[in-house]
Amino acid sequence: MFAFWRLSVQGVTVTHPTESSAGIGQVGEPYDPEVRVIRLARQVPAPRTGEQTEAARARVYHHRWPVRMHKVRQWYPSAQEHRVIWRGPYIKGPADAPLMVGEKVYVVDN
Repeated sequence: MFAFWRLSVQGVTVTHPTESSAGIGQVGEPYDPEVRVIRLARQVPAPRTGEQTEAARARVYHHRWPVRMHKVRQWYPSAQEHRVIWRGPYIKGPADAPLMVGEKVYVVDN
């Protein structure tokens, strides 16, 4: 299970529109619009130019999503050390954007 979660956070995920969820599971299963399909695939990242990295920093989110509680190594300049603290849970994204909730399904491609 640990290996699966490490694989899923490596940045090789692709979220497909909901029509790809029809191929998941048994034939004849009902379609569920609340389930997002995240396909794990090996991808070769394209080389980025300086303009593309600046555009990535100016990212605009179009929805909000819940963030689970997680550990962070917080830097304390007065003590000149990192300390582990817990952050969350909280809602990330713009306040006026719709909230994305529901189940996620991870599909691993060979």
